[in-house]
Amino acid sequence: MTSTTLIGALFLVLGSALFIGVAWLFTLARRSRQWASTQGLIISSKVDSTFDTTGSNRMSHRLILTYRYTVDGRSLTGHRVQFGDSFWSSTRSRDLAERLGRKYPEGQEVAVYYDPARPERCTLTRNVEPKPYYSLFAIALGLMTAGLAVLAGLIRVL
Repeated sequence: MTSTTLIGALFLVLGSALFIGVAWLFTLARRSRQWASTQGLIISSKVDSTFDTTGSNRMSHRLILTYRYTVDGRSLTGHRVQFGDSFWSSTRSRDLAERLGRKYPEGQEVAVYYDPARPERCTLTRNVEPKPYYSLFAIALGLMTAGLAVLAGLIRVL
């Protein structure tokens, strides 16, 4: 196997994996609109700040949330505010993260939406903002296209 084939295949596999993962997450987010709901309680709510070493050398802030809810006598724990928040919930603005934290303070009762088939799958919001998903789909398609172009010899590497 040549290095060109390996690089093309790598781009194709990474793009395909990203596309499938984003499609699954987007599907779950849309299905959550029909999920059952129950009352839950915010157990922990804090803003986590980390130094972003990806080149910007800035602080990144995100809300770390834990809530507890009960379904059919089972006590369950959740962390998701909305689908995709593990990908795009970090912000440069500490104020924005703290504002979200004030919306979900410790001890507050909240509506928890859960998948009746898998009650451990839950979220606090049912809104689906498609824009971040579309951006990830575009990146995935770009990776797959680059991989196919390398494999077809349209792009030369090394």
